[in-house]
Amino acid sequence: MTQPNIHGQLIGPVVENWTARSLPPRTGLIGRTCRVEPVDVGRHSEDLFAAYSAAPDDRDWTYLPSERPTSKAAFATYLAGMAASPDPLHYAVIESGSGKAVGTAAHMRIDPGNGAIEVGFIRWSPLMQRHVSGTEAIYLLMKRAFDELGYRRYEWKCDKFNERSRAAALRYGFRYEGVFGTPPWSRAAAGTRRGSRSLTTNGPRSRRPSNNGSHHPTSTAKAGSGGP
Repeated sequence: MTQPNIHGQLIGPVVENWTARSLPPRTGLIGRTCRVEPVDVGRHSEDLFAAYSAAPDDRDWTYLPSERPTSKAAFATYLAGMAASPDPLHYAVIESGSGKAVGTAAHMRIDPGNGAIEVGFIRWSPLMQRHVSGTEAIYLLMKRAFDELGYRRYEWKCDKFNERSRAAALRYGFRYEGVFGTPPWSRAAAGTRRGSRSLTTNGPRSRRPSNNGSHHPTSTAKAGSGGP
């Protein structure tokens, strides 16, 4: 709802009693089909390397900033860099049935002052693509941002040509906002710049998944972030 200021200019509503949010803690989140926990080389490297190696080619890495490591040693080095990063804060997704790590995602561009956070670096292996655990992992991360920490805005960005990522964001409840004209360098574009779609969701709380693991992230969803 808009209102005029003392100069007669329209401004947005005041956010009452707002204070800066806390940074996401390095603790795990437990769901029905999976749990999400901070990336750890010793616990997750072997499982993740095997899970990503199950893919027949590298197409799932086209729109990501790095190529898929081709050896266990290279992957361990790659994962160590992820584990040491405070922002993005990378999480491993652990399948409840097998207890194995099958994918990763991150909270990134964390802005406690404005209550905004992005989910990105989503790398689902073939073991969890189109599986309910992927939906629940996104739900758990969103629930932390909204319910546990009180963030107001949750973003999802992806390369404008990454239709799978955009479709996933819309399926998770994000809404399309627009295209950034000067996104980060795209490895897929061989050093050229491409537009980046932005989708976000805004709201005071997330909602629990239904029995089939799907969920409606907020009561006031808007548009979104980075994708599988």
